[in-house]
Amino acid sequence: MIFDPTKPTDLPPPSVSVDTIRTNFSSYADVFDNNHIALNLSNEGKHNQVILQQQFGNPVVNGNFADLFSKIISAQSGNSQELHAMIPRFLPNDFAYQPQQLTFNIVNTVGPNQYQSFIAGGYIVYFGKVTQGPGSAVSLSVALSPTPSQVVCVIANSTTVINSSTFFYQPVAVNNVSTAGFNVNPSGSNPGPGGQDFYWICIAKQ
Repeated sequence: MIFDPTKPTDLPPPSVSVDTIRTNFSSYADVFDNNHIALNLSNEGKHNQVILQQQFGNPVVNGNFADLFSKIISAQSGNSQELHAMIPRFLPNDFAYQPQQLTFNIVNTVGPNQYQSFIAGGYIVYFGKVTQGPGSAVSLSVALSPTPSQVVCVIANSTTVINSSTFFYQPVAVNNVSTAGFNVNPSGSNPGPGGQDFYWICIAKQ
């Protein structure tokens, strides 16, 4: 190595740059106060929350990185901004880096005997109950809200035991299934003066 008297180049003396250094250093506290636990606390620097900017397409992911992002999805019941994930390997292997929707932010408006949740991949899980009053067995209608694009599966069951020795429950069937809803149809014996409840669950595509 040959000595070069021109290196390093002339710079301002510390007495000139010290104020800038102080200002820059003091700004760290302001940075950490934004979505971070403040400095000088036991858990300083940790995030309070993570704010994701809306994406207008699927991000490009290289190597073995995974990606968590937010973008608008189009559902039968409207558009909403949802959280997505992309991972390097989603079996089978030919589905690597395919976006998977993790949330569904359009909520049930029927209530109070109907509730909903969601499954990754754009599925909605509806569940609830219908009550059959005293008298003969009648068809009980269920309206789905928000309206899905496709119903995958509907299951209903009774809470009334017909035969206590064999634990045989009141038979029930589901028919007239559509994206608007379905019917729960009790069959068999009379529900009696107290009536009975039927619980149901429906899995559908958003």
